[in-house]
Amino acid sequence: MSIPKICDMHCHVLPGIDDGSKSWEMSMRMLKKSWDAGVRAVIATPHYLPWRHTIIAKDVPVLCQEATRRFKEEFGLDLPIYPGQELYYHIELVSAIEEGKALTLNGTRYVLVEFAEEENYSVMVEAAESLLRNGYQPIFAHVERFSALRNEKNLDDILGRGVLLQSNFEEPSNGGFLNGTVRWLAKRYKREEISFLGSDMHNLTKRMPVTSEQLEWFDKHLDEEYFQEIAWKNAEKIFHPSN
Repeated sequence: MSIPKICDMHCHVLPGIDDGSKSWEMSMRMLKKSWDAGVRAVIATPHYLPWRHTIIAKDVPVLCQEATRRFKEEFGLDLPIYPGQELYYHIELVSAIEEGKALTLNGTRYVLVEFAEEENYSVMVEAAESLLRNGYQPIFAHVERFSALRNEKNLDDILGRGVLLQSNFEEPSNGGFLNGTVRWLAKRYKREEISFLGSDMHNLTKRMPVTSEQLEWFDKHLDEEYFQEIAWKNAEKIFHPSN
């Protein structure tokens, strides 16, 4: 099995900041499982929710530095953890970013955006246009969840506008090809329409770190060069933007 290096560019591993990890102990266990599967860089993406009264953006870089330090101290391994957020789209999102209330990915122009699963397609277009017009590169998070993008016309349109797509590692190994989501995703991979992969891990049980079983699916079904691109090389433009 020719598994490439992995960057987990969508995860909720920082403790006590959203609905992800609850403690440093849990965070370290999540990260060690990730490392054992081949993860060699992490972009932490706690939720930005516009209805939250607590502003957490300022805490994210500090927690990332602490997580990197703790992992090195506990396991003797270098696993850089970069700051970002998963940003729930609303009409004032660009203002929130520019005011420092919401974070891009590692201080770049890349923005990880989420929506309600049944969001109207017109809202997704509004998000794409708003972010692109202001110089940001939108990445739609866990794209397999959005019913509006199951429509091929909508999907082609959003890709044509310049939006990039992220999918979760776990989905293709859930239920085989009888699962409609797996069939839909397999088509997206075949057409090389997905640009990033992430675990979206929240804990050690229901939303887990990347596993070797998940990676085996990609190794079996994807072209090796394309797998390397979406697992590492594209994310490298975010965590090493000058390269």
